[in-house]
Amino acid sequence: MRIGILISGRGSNMAAIIDAVASGEIPDSTVEVVISDKADAAGFAKAVSERHFPVQSKSASAKYSRKASRSPFSLYMNTMLR
Repeated sequence: MRIGILISGRGSNMAAIIDAVASGEIPDSTVEVVISDKADAAGFAKAVSERHFPVQSKSASAKYSRKASRSPFSLYMNTMLR
């Protein structure tokens, strides 16, 4: 199963999911992408450096403003999660 993780801050739930995949608790799975609407989400650093897990970090806020509309961000997430 391919997993995409949505984060908004520290990434504590993301870390638990990554650990569960690594330990086999979530079998036959890989974490494919970490997405946030906050470019400075601390979870990005955790995903890449602290967890030593091969994930691609993307921030939607570089392309779309949260204040403008949720529709462009939803389209971005849909594209990234395919």
